[in-house]
Amino acid sequence: MRKFTSLIVLCIFFSCKKEKQTVAVQDLSISITSNFNKVRFFADKAFIVGGKKFDEALIYILNGQNNLSKLDLPANISNKEIYGLDISGNGDMIAVGYDASVLSSHDTGQSWQFTQNGTWKNFQDVAFRDAQKAYIVCNLGFSYGALASVNQDGQGSTFLLDERNFAIDDIDFVNSQTGYLCGYGAIMKTIDGGNTWSFTSAQNDYFKAMSWKNEQEGIAVGYAGSILQTKDGGQTWQSGRNGNNFLKKKIHLLAIENNGHNTWMACGEDGYVCISADNGDNWTEVKNFTGKDLKGLYFKNENECAVVGENGGLFLLNL
Repeated sequence: MRKFTSLIVLCIFFSCKKEKQTVAVQDLSISITSNFNKVRFFADKAFIVGGKKFDEALIYILNGQNNLSKLDLPANISNKEIYGLDISGNGDMIAVGYDASVLSSHDTGQSWQFTQNGTWKNFQDVAFRDAQKAYIVCNLGFSYGALASVNQDGQGSTFLLDERNFAIDDIDFVNSQTGYLCGYGAIMKTIDGGNTWSFTSAQNDYFKAMSWKNEQEGIAVGYAGSILQTKDGGQTWQSGRNGNNFLKKKIHLLAIENNGHNTWMACGEDGYVCISADNGDNWTEVKNFTGKDLKGLYFKNENECAVVGENGGLFLLNL
């Protein structure tokens, strides 16, 4: 009986084993002990935010020639790690981080203004709803999350909106009325510009990030390794990868993005990256090019993607 059981395990192992995809990688990492958490492109420049939780805030810019430089931040900054960044269509930028720190720029990142939001919560992500207003999500452990709203200057009330009993980590607006947020065990949706939010049917993972192709099509990834896809605006979700399946390799996914067409890329801890070239229906693991935890990614164009992570990790992938 023991031999028979071992044979089953071996068959499962070899049947599930797949060839890893190799991609061209340019390593632009720098030697620091701080994290790079999120990257966003505006025109041909990439803006990267990060730092150290209690004592450092960082914003770097990668220009079109792939030269990386550190930006000067205001003298009155609280020096707390920056987790979230968004850029409006006209180039206004808002970055948010630990202890409700908020940075804003109106000259495409050349200069920044600091605002200490009075909520003192752990701001995780920010998304412009429109040119005049942005929403910020925060959490405190696994059992608390909330929304805050600010204007394009990063100024807003200390009154928290829509407090929930689960951590909230990511927020995206597809247009001025339709938006989504995700966190510990839940994905929610608004169709009235963020005034009210309702639960979608997604469940069974700590959803760390989402990406939306349009109002209806999106994919979310979870810390247990799940990949969930919807094609009907969150009414139903299909599993591209079940992170709770004990036969699956244990991975922790932290970020996902779409190239505007049918290619999606997700990344996570220990250098894990996977790609779907058929609009999220099938996924292939990328051959490891680093052992660093990868925390954020963003497509520069249809074929190039920047991936950032711990200890100054920065990689340009060419698909």
